[in-house]
Amino acid sequence: MAELVDGEVHLTTPDAALDRARAIFREYVAPGTEIADEVIADRREENDRDLGNRSAEGETS
Repeated sequence: MAELVDGEVHLTTPDAALDRARAIFREYVAPGTEIADEVIADRREENDRDLGNRSAEGETS
């Protein structure tokens, strides 16, 4: 990975970039949080709302 910082090019290995990304991620997500489960639940809720809206509008598909 290449990054421009103050006019200098900083090169980072893919492993170091992944470590950095994981550290940033940990700042915003509580330990033990199952992100995949939360995303799936959100998608299902959105789908249910969409289906409810279609029924209310008289759509059949």
